[in-house]
Amino acid sequence: MSNLHPLFPRVVYEESDLLLHELENYKDFFLKTTTFDSSPLLNVPSTHKTFDQFHTCNELQELVKVICQNVCNFTTQLGYSYDDIADLRLQNMWVNVSEQGSYIFPHIHSQSFISGVFYIECDSDDELVFFNNPNDVL
Repeated sequence: MSNLHPLFPRVVYEESDLLLHELENYKDFFLKTTTFDSSPLLNVPSTHKTFDQFHTCNELQELVKVICQNVCNFTTQLGYSYDDIADLRLQNMWVNVSEQGSYIFPHIHSQSFISGVFYIECDSDDELVFFNNPNDVL
């Protein structure tokens, strides 16, 4: 079931239990094929600077398709028409590995119309998402 969360001036779309049958495959793929880098800005091992084109990998096309379907659902629920969103494209897709207590510093994806996150592995009681008011980050 999808939910819209109108937080501050941003709206958060949540979709649970996507591609559960593929999560282990995704985890294995990322861990076997990925070089992670750490930086003080990211504060977690990430491929953000080493490889941000996972959406082009054949192994992830089912995930890309589901992401695009959910972006379409999200934007149409916000009132955009299919013509309005016809030119949207997935530009970047990278991997972060967070451990318990990890966090990423508040930031803005300034070139993005929509930003998203897909969790592969977490505990059911983990607090997964915290979105800052973007006006506090400026």
